[in-house]
Amino acid sequence: MTTATTASWVRRWPARGVRARRFVCFPPAGAGAGFYRDWAAALPADCELWAVQYPGREDRFGEPLVPDLQRLADQTAEVPGLLDGTPLWLFGHSMGALVAYEVARRLETSTTLQRLVVSGRIARRHHRPGVLHQLDDKAFAAEVLQLGGVPEALLADPDMRALILPIMRSDYQAVETYAALPHPPLCTPVLALSGTDDQHAPPPLMEHWADVTAGPFRLGVHPGGHFFLVPRLSEVVRDVLAPM
Repeated sequence: MTTATTASWVRRWPARGVRARRFVCFPPAGAGAGFYRDWAAALPADCELWAVQYPGREDRFGEPLVPDLQRLADQTAEVPGLLDGTPLWLFGHSMGALVAYEVARRLETSTTLQRLVVSGRIARRHHRPGVLHQLDDKAFAAEVLQLGGVPEALLADPDMRALILPIMRSDYQAVETYAALPHPPLCTPVLALSGTDDQHAPPPLMEHWADVTAGPFRLGVHPGGHFFLVPRLSEVVRDVLAPM
């Protein structure tokens, strides 16, 4: 395994004041670190933002994709600086929620992990293997459009479609082949976020994230579908920062 470097694996926005905590954010399927660009201004001045850059997208385009969620977590957990003593808050949306959870498992005993926030992804007890990543391009593109997050115009353009679908397919494979290994629950507080109209991760199923921690748990529900956090960024940030 290639040793991770901070420069390749995260994009960093420094705190606007005295740094008191670090937010490490994990993108959903198909997305890169730019998905969290607006968070830098939305977070309090004492927060440093690290957005994880998975291989094969944005400025890492051309690097081999990683269709294995456990390997993504292994590589991210090796990023230098995560163990420098700065209090950590991990946030992941959709596929990113699973990666954030697996990274939390790897780091909890050796770092100052203060909170795990999982958004838009059902709890691991409901996770089932899937085969959508094996569909032909036409059927797979239809599934991607149904989830939302990728404009229809991009998938209608043959050149853009040829760029986007392999990344999405790799990420779907990572999620659909993910197997959570047995282990004790976390001690870290866990916040689960859901959109009221999210058919893929409805609030009742998001509540079961409580099973992964022996610490405090809270469910936050916001108006909207699977990508509720994009138009409601300020409300989501307030919920993330609210007491457990």
